[in-house]
Amino acid sequence: MSLDPGQLAGEFADLFKHARKQSKRWPKKLLIPREDPVEDILKGIAADFGIVPEVIPLPYLDPILGPLNESFARFRSGKQRAVAESEEPGAHRLAMALIPDSYDLCPCASGRKYKSCCKIILHEVTEAMCAVEDGNFEAAVKWLDQAREKVGETAEVLARYEIAYSLKSETRYLEYLHRALEANPNHPRTHYLFGLHHRQNGRLKDAAAYEKAIENYPVTDKFHLNETWNNLGGVYFDLGDFDKSKGAWEKALMYMPSDTMTKTNLREFIYDNPEVPEDLRRPSPFVARYL
Repeated sequence: MSLDPGQLAGEFADLFKHARKQSKRWPKKLLIPREDPVEDILKGIAADFGIVPEVIPLPYLDPILGPLNESFARFRSGKQRAVAESEEPGAHRLAMALIPDSYDLCPCASGRKYKSCCKIILHEVTEAMCAVEDGNFEAAVKWLDQAREKVGETAEVLARYEIAYSLKSETRYLEYLHRALEANPNHPRTHYLFGLHHRQNGRLKDAAAYEKAIENYPVTDKFHLNETWNNLGGVYFDLGDFDKSKGAWEKALMYMPSDTMTKTNLREFIYDNPEVPEDLRRPSPFVARYL
């Protein structure tokens, strides 16, 4: 059972009104995950209430979505909540697990808890990455300079500079990649970016740097583990190793059962691909329920 668009729009609108009643004001901006199934609905609601919508990549919202999800769950009626959670209890738990808890190990692999590590620069990093998405290098660097003032040149801050310089200079991009690894040789995001760089330049065997990222992401960081396994599956496929490719994509799906990209990769390149040996074209039992 699922809500139709009209019912869902009404529910969101009621939630906005409830929040307005509690806070006594409307928000100035509504952050919407890019390619979210309800993106158009949220844009319409923002327009109705005079709120500026801003569409940004989902990863930048992860650390702040937990309290919102819980609030929304409490707002819904007990019957609706019971139905929603009974449909896909595993998926529900995985979705909630995407949000770093303040006391979880930080996804940057510093060994510290998230609350005393990268959470401190969440605002600055989010703004910087939004600026990168908009192609605004100067604004991105300005926000990252503020993050550096707060926590110093951590591997995570240097990795974000890497991403910003991908707009401007490959030389500086690679410089920051190496500086990030000097700051923390186990920094998963930097190993992920190395994997991405190698793959984009046709060095598929070197793209196994993704494996190093997987080794170092905390097990609680399900979003980035999904993302990295998904990319590694693509590398294995390009290398002609269908068995490893299938395994990587199925692991990605286990981390995020709702990920449509992973499902598409599995169906198009493995399950429905006549070039793949028949015994590999059957979904593994542990992922069949998610397809």
